[in-house]
Amino acid sequence: MFRPVDSHPGLQALEDNWLAIRAEYDSLKEVATQYSPTGWYWIVLRYHTLYMKRRELAPVTTKLCEAIPGIIAYSFTRIKPYGYVSPHVDDDSGDSGMMTGNLGLYCSGSTGLNSGGESKQYQEGKVWVHDSNVEHFGWNTSDKDRACLTFSYATRPVDFSKSVVVPFIMESLMNEGVKNVEEDSKTS
Repeated sequence: MFRPVDSHPGLQALEDNWLAIRAEYDSLKEVATQYSPTGWYWIVLRYHTLYMKRRELAPVTTKLCEAIPGIIAYSFTRIKPYGYVSPHVDDDSGDSGMMTGNLGLYCSGSTGLNSGGESKQYQEGKVWVHDSNVEHFGWNTSDKDRACLTFSYATRPVDFSKSVVVPFIMESLMNEGVKNVEEDSKTS
């Protein structure tokens, strides 16, 4: 279920620059929004056509993620000590073609992800990806926060028109205050 860093262009650059990415996470971690009551937090920088203004505060992360072919979303994510991410799929459209990756930023103790029955431990400075259409869940059984750069990209055109999750997340981000990419292109 998991794929290595060399499975897609642009991923090795994340590993090569992981300390700069971690420094940007450190500067933004206090603005994290709780995504679930189980201890999962995120700092969204981009989600589909919604570009968060805080991307300007993470220029290295933004530049590297935007260079990944097919990039759709990227966020800093955190799981609090003894927290977890419930089983879910990121792409509920039923149209496989989405991959989700993680770059470990702070990963001490027992922190990991299970995708399709295969488990993997997070490692600082390391990237791995999995199919977003496969059920997955994460955990942090350590006494410290687990932090990652989490990103999603399409390996081919994906039809999100049947998705329930995508519009729901976009609406919640709109309530947070975002900048739509269509507005950007009209003013530049």
